[in-house]
Amino acid sequence: MGGLAPMIIPGAVVAVVAIAVLGEKVTAVGGKVDRLEKAMEAKFDKVESKFDSKLDGKFDKLEAKFDAKLDKQEDKLEAKFVKLEAKFDKLEAKLDVLLRRK
Repeated sequence: MGGLAPMIIPGAVVAVVAIAVLGEKVTAVGGKVDRLEKAMEAKFDKVESKFDSKLDGKFDKLEAKFDAKLDKQEDKLEAKFVKLEAKFDKLEAKLDVLLRRK
């Protein structure tokens, strides 16, 4: 066994050093991955924000268009109501005249 000890100890030292070096490399790669992840999240947030603002703009345009159409329809209905009210008043006046004659 005395002959194996000189070979086992240096081998163990090499293994420990190799593990330490690999650990540092893994840590470095992990750091790069974290930085890339943060960069991708920032890009995603920027794209999402731009997309949201475009959607908001389109939504506002559609809402304005809808409101304009709704106002136009409301104005038309109000005009029809005024005409019908005038016709009703005329008919009511004619009815009053007819009732007075009898």
